Parts: sequence; C-alpha cells; structure tokens
Amino acid sequence: MADRKANTLAEEKRHHAVRLRDVVSKGSVAVIEEGLFAGSNFLIGVLLARWLAPVDYGAFTTAYSLFLLLGIACYASICLQPILVFAPRDSAPRFSQYFGGLLSMHAGAASILSLAMAAIAAALWYGGSFGLAKTFLALILAGPFITLLWLARRAHYALLKPHWPLCAGALYVVLVVLGCYALARTQWLSAQSALIVIGAASLASSIPLIALIGPRRWASDSDLAPGATLKRHWQYGKWSALTSTMRWSTNYAYYLLLPLYVGLQASAALRVHMNLLLPILHANSAVCGILVPQLPRLQPCNAGPSCYASPPLF
Repeated sequence: MADRKANTLAEEKRHHAVRLRDVVSKGSVAVIEEGLFAGSNFLIGVLLARWLAPVDYGAFTTAYSLFLLLGIACYASICLQPILVFAPRDSAPRFSQYFGGLLSMHAGAASILSLAMAAIAAALWYGGSFGLAKTFLALILAGPFITLLWLARRAHYALLKPHWPLCAGALYVVLVVLGCYALARTQWLSAQSALIVIGAASLASSIPLIALIGPRRWASDSDLAPGATLKRHWQYGKWSALTSTMRWSTNYAYYLLLPLYVGLQASAALRVHMNLLLPILHANSAVCGILVPQLPRLQPCNAGPSCYASPPLF
C-alpha cells in the first residue's frame, strides 16, 4: 500500500514537471512571438515617424489609437479574450466548428467597428479636418483585416500552438516594412496608404493561420453556433469590456486630446516616445495568453481551492 502511494506521488510529480516544462517552453515561444509583433509595431512607428510629415504621422497616430481603443475595449473583450476560456480543445472538429462561428461573429463585430470609423470620418469631414477624415476612411478598409489577424493569433494561442503565430508575425513584419518602404520610395506613402499596407499584411498573415485551423460549418442546434457562442462570450466579456475601456482609455486618451489643444504634431511626438513601452506590454500579454488556457487543464472544475496550489499554476 505504501509503495503504491509512493508511486502515485512520484507519478504526479513527474506529470507536474512535464506540464511545467511544456508551459515554460510554449510560454517562451509566445513571448518571442509577442516580442516580434511588438517589435514590428515599434519598427513601423519609427519608420513612419521618419518617412511621414509630422502632421501625417499625427493623423496616423490619432486615428490608429482610437481604432485600437475601440478594438481592444469592445472587439477584443467579446471576441478574443473569451476564446482562451471557452474554446473546445478536446477535439479538432469541434474547435473547427467553434472557429467557424467565431469568423461569423468577427464579420458582424468588424462591420460595427467599420461603421463607427465611418461615422467619425463623416463628423471630421463635416468639421473641416479632411486629412484626419481620410485616415479614418482608410481604417474602414484595413480595420476588419487587422482584427482578423488578432482573432487568428488568439485561436492558435487557445490551441497552445504559439509557433504558428510566430511564423505569421515574421511574414507580417516583412510585408509591412517592404510595403511601406516601396511607398516611401515612390513618394506615395501617407497615413492612409500606411494603414492600407498594414491591413493587407494582416490579411496575408491571417490566411495561413485560418487555413491551419480549417473552420467548419456548425450545426444549427449546436452549442457552437454563433448565437450560443456570442451569448457565452458576452456573459464573460461584458464586464471585461468596461474594465478594458477604463484601462486602455488612460493609454490612448492623450493621442485623442492632444490634437484638440496642441495639434497633430504633439500627438506624433508623444507616440514616438511611447513606442518604447510596447514590448513590455506585449510580453505581458503573451504570458497571459499561454497561462490562461492551462488553468482548466490543471484540475477538474470541481477541484475547489486546491487547484490554486498546483505547482504549474504557481
């Protein structure tokens, strides 16, 4: 009896050690992937700051910051964050159906976000801010593809396969840098064309990630249908949306207020300095993206508080 108990304890420790190594390994890849993604945004910000006029870079910063604020606070809270909790990882066919429903949700959410960008562009055009209005019009085209890349990356994080987003991130960096460089050489680079390049690179990077998952049609009465998925996501993410709005508004509000009182050049200057903080924020996001999907696997749902004492979770 004592030998059996000792063998059981040894097996549990070995299982925890293997799981911990797996988490550390995938977490390292996730940090590298987020670092690459953050590095690409940092590099793009530096290049655009050098290649664009201060007013144009200020317009790019203001429009893109508002898009990120709405996208992270609303789109990410409902469509992205709950994936790490509700994604059915027990079988590939179920996840494919789940992801098919997510793509349907993405189409609706991205359309709403584009309508918001169109309304802002119309208001700015009516107010005489034609350059900034054109930048928001470019986001109508680029926005759905940018958020599509967010969705595809998060789906692979839920599958604990961060190496595929890493490859897609490398492709994204190459396409954006080459695209912006080509436009700069031909004197066609502007805030609007830069956003179009980012949208096109996001689409090109998303297609392989989506193809690897292989989204499928869901059954109409299935719990993976978009309506049922949206209900679960909304119940989980509605409070997160409010929290994210408050948290991210403190980061992006400056880019929206400075043009009103100082000008677009001030918004551009602030963005250049804040680019240095992006790698830290993305590294934190990468670690959370790997750890959260591991929580349901550590212990059964009815394990109670004891699951929080698990060594891998610690």
